[in-house]
Amino acid sequence: MAQGQASVLLIYLETHTPLVSKLLALIAPAEAAVAPQPVSDLLSRDASAGRVVADLQAWVGVTKTPVDPRLEQALITASEDPAPGAITRAATAVGLSAARLRALAQAQLSAPLSQWLLWRKLERSGRALAGGATAADSALAGGFADQAHLSRTMKRMFGVTPVEAARSLGPVDDRFIQ
Repeated sequence: MAQGQASVLLIYLETHTPLVSKLLALIAPAEAAVAPQPVSDLLSRDASAGRVVADLQAWVGVTKTPVDPRLEQALITASEDPAPGAITRAATAVGLSAARLRALAQAQLSAPLSQWLLWRKLERSGRALAGGATAADSALAGGFADQAHLSRTMKRMFGVTPVEAARSLGPVDDRFIQ
């Protein structure tokens, strides 16, 4: 990094996670707050996004709960399959109906499976953008129907288009963590 430049750490946390629930409970009923000193200390270190998230989880007492192995395998299968019908194919691969897989995901992820898969599509597209792909190629990499579909989705979810995001992305490091 050039002298005089500051680094920025942006961590986008999925709203349905236990970490976000605990962090929001700390500031309730406000929608925003100045970070408490321990959190500020975590954020001020020169640490990777993954390390900061792990430290935040430890600070608020979030522990990982085991995921049903069928759901875990289905998530891997579905996340690697950008084509329509991925949920049905993943469910079949682990011996579940699509409806049962959706119910299991809702119970264990606290979010609809379709929402989880949308995040994975955005992640794949984001990785492609960060790697220098065009907006059209990143849409394809993410499994979006076309560049316009990716643009609308990114604008709705993040407030920026792929072209705007690509301008601010540098070399890929640990920006994308799960």
